[in-house]
Amino acid sequence: MPAMEQAFLFDNAVVWEFAGNDRDNEPTILTPYQIKCRWEGTPNTRGVDSTGQLVRYDAFLIANEEYPLGSIFWLGYIEDLPAGSNELYRSVSVEKVKDMRGIDESIIYNLQRFTDTLPGIVGTS
Repeated sequence: MPAMEQAFLFDNAVVWEFAGNDRDNEPTILTPYQIKCRWEGTPNTRGVDSTGQLVRYDAFLIANEEYPLGSIFWLGYIEDLPAGSNELYRSVSVEKVKDMRGIDESIIYNLQRFTDTLPGIVGTS
C-alpha cells in the first residue's frame, strides 16, 4: 500500500521544469512530461512567495517530487495538451509537509496563472 501522501495523488498534470536562464536572461524549460499529483483550484487565495512578497495564488499542486520554482504546470494528460493552451500555471512558492509520523513528505506548490508564451525548450527531463 502506498504512503498516504502518495495514495491521494489522483490527478494528472504536465510539467515543464524550469531549467534556468539563457545568455539573454530569458527563462528556459525542459521537455514536458506527465506526473501524478493532487491539483486544487484556489482562486484569489493570498500568500507569500519565495521572496517574501504578498501574492495571489490561483491553484496549488501536491506532489511527491521536487520541481524547481518557476516550473510550469498544466492539469491534464500530455496527449491531450492543446497547442497554445491558456490554462498554464507557474510555481511561485513551495512548502514541504511531513506526515504525522514524520516519515513521508508531501510537497505543496503554490501556482499562479501563467499568461506568457512558453519559454524555449533547452533539453530533456
